[in-house]
Amino acid sequence: MYEFTRTGKVDCCLQALAGMRCRLEVASADGPGVAAKPPAPLQSLPPNAIPTVEHILAIHRRFLSPAQPAWVGVRRHTWPLIDETTLEPIYRPPEDRWVNGLLVELAGWAHDWARGLHPEFEAPVAAALVHVRLAGIHPFYQANGRTARTLAALAMLRGGYARSEFTTLDRWWTSHHAEYLSAFRCLGRRWDPRRDVTAFVEDHLWAQWRHAAGCLSRRLVEQRLLQMLRDLLAGTGLEPRAAPALRAALDGMGVSNRWYRAQLGISVATATNDLAALERAGWLTAHGAGRSRVYRQGPRLLPALAGRDEMPSLSGVETVDRGGPVPPQTLNTLIAAVHERLQDEGLLPDLARLSDL
Repeated sequence: MYEFTRTGKVDCCLQALAGMRCRLEVASADGPGVAAKPPAPLQSLPPNAIPTVEHILAIHRRFLSPAQPAWVGVRRHTWPLIDETTLEPIYRPPEDRWVNGLLVELAGWAHDWARGLHPEFEAPVAAALVHVRLAGIHPFYQANGRTARTLAALAMLRGGYARSEFTTLDRWWTSHHAEYLSAFRCLGRRWDPRRDVTAFVEDHLWAQWRHAAGCLSRRLVEQRLLQMLRDLLAGTGLEPRAAPALRAALDGMGVSNRWYRAQLGISVATATNDLAALERAGWLTAHGAGRSRVYRQGPRLLPALAGRDEMPSLSGVETVDRGGPVPPQTLNTLIAAVHERLQDEGLLPDLARLSDL
């Protein structure tokens, strides 16, 4: 494997990730939130899967469409990777005659780590190391990056970070592409099996924490918004259990009787009564009839939220036309107001604490 030196930033990020795992468990126990599904290739592997070359090939296969079967598992021939903008060579992978042996070596190291033979490497560090190693080998014609990121997610899963917030880092890297490419600068311009990749590990851990922190923030905002809706319902004599229906309507969803009762496990009659009460209050409006009837946000819902003491930044929000969708800027203002409130209360992750390292 590559060279790696344990630094203060690595230790700080590992401590923060361990704390984040505990906070996410508590937040999950407190109520529903926003959670992403793990990558599709991980869903097809058993939770106790130990990485092998076959697993790497199976993951690679999942990323290629049926129109590209000829590329599945196909090794590339040696050529320099080219910058798409400047057309200058930026990295030369190992010669193709070495690739099979390097894959076996990587899978063997990952296998030993999963069996506990490398206890000095915590799961986030091992995930970063297998990620950068496979990317450095660059064994395939296509989907090298996606395969490497999913292999890293598998390491997190095997190392006890099974929550989706820790196995979906691929989504973070996809939206921070420049940072992702910059992290690989430590590989230099050509393959070197003893390259020092400490900088990549630091960047990977930092990205892992920021991604998990964002997931936690969204979960806490969602829980607070649902609690606000429950309080609003209780304060007007309506059933607090109807909060998910109002939350879905704020997102522009048409709430059907079937969807509502499936969320709460209630009877048709109870769901009908709840939705009718919300319509009478002006918080939902009905569209259609019979089984096709759905309920959308009513004209009085946003003003009711804006009138709450904890939502000062929502004052003056526009009401929507009867049955009209919530303007995106209005919904964003609502989410931002809840986020600001939680931040003032010190309940959200402190990004500044680690960003100064």
